[in-house]
Amino acid sequence: MNICRNTKFLFVVTSSGKVEDRFLYDAELFVGIIKSKGVNPSDIIIATDAQESIVLAKCPAMLGVTFITSLQLLSTINTIDDDNLIILTDCHGSIRGIDAQSPIMPHPLTEAIKTNPSLKNIIVFFGQCYAGIYNWVDLRKDNTNIVYLGATGFDSSLSYGVSGIPWSANISLVAFGKWLLQPIDIDGDGQFTVMDLYKYIACFTNSVTDEIEKKQTADLVDAKVELKLSMRDQGNSTDTMIQLEKEAIDVLGNYIVPHQNPWLLNAFSAQNIQFE
Repeated sequence: MNICRNTKFLFVVTSSGKVEDRFLYDAELFVGIIKSKGVNPSDIIIATDAQESIVLAKCPAMLGVTFITSLQLLSTINTIDDDNLIILTDCHGSIRGIDAQSPIMPHPLTEAIKTNPSLKNIIVFFGQCYAGIYNWVDLRKDNTNIVYLGATGFDSSLSYGVSGIPWSANISLVAFGKWLLQPIDIDGDGQFTVMDLYKYIACFTNSVTDEIEKKQTADLVDAKVELKLSMRDQGNSTDTMIQLEKEAIDVLGNYIVPHQNPWLLNAFSAQNIQFE
């Protein structure tokens, strides 16, 4: 697969309400990456429920791309006449599917892909929460490689302040972009495949979650030390204990243990799709 030839990129940045700016910034970051690799803006599609003028005002790097609404998504996928399609979702998700004016559910999305008569290689990256509902579906189609990648299973996906990015970015999408910029042959077969991409995303996201857990554990230890010192210095008065209890609850409330379980569906096709 040559991402600069016979390939369409489709970003799903949809919402039943207001599209959050961070999702638009994530998409703009990725658009900048693929443009730097030589992808023509005419081969980039943004499916969003935000107004095009508002998106371009916030994300000028998207100038020149094609905008569609979420209601046009499935018909657009079904009629793309290139060989290759890469879909990336970066929005909210739930057990009902990808958040949009009408939720995008696994079966209709998969059918739109499988019934397209032209596509030969399709990669779908699900970056939203509860991406696991798109796992365990039938992607088999003769002479066609279809691969689904999920940022996480039946958990919330993680956005975080990754170094060098000034907003809370989807860490799995960032990993995808980093690998495209500088592919790594992780399995040592001499090819850059979707399997390598998947393994890189999984390793990157786990390294970020490890960093978060270490930082938050240190914050908890600091809070415990401060609590003991305050109790020693101020005594055990009722007002002091109420205030210390409130502060402890605040610290614990901000403590999360982010579990990201990236997954891949259709391993054989993942090995077959090679990036040039």
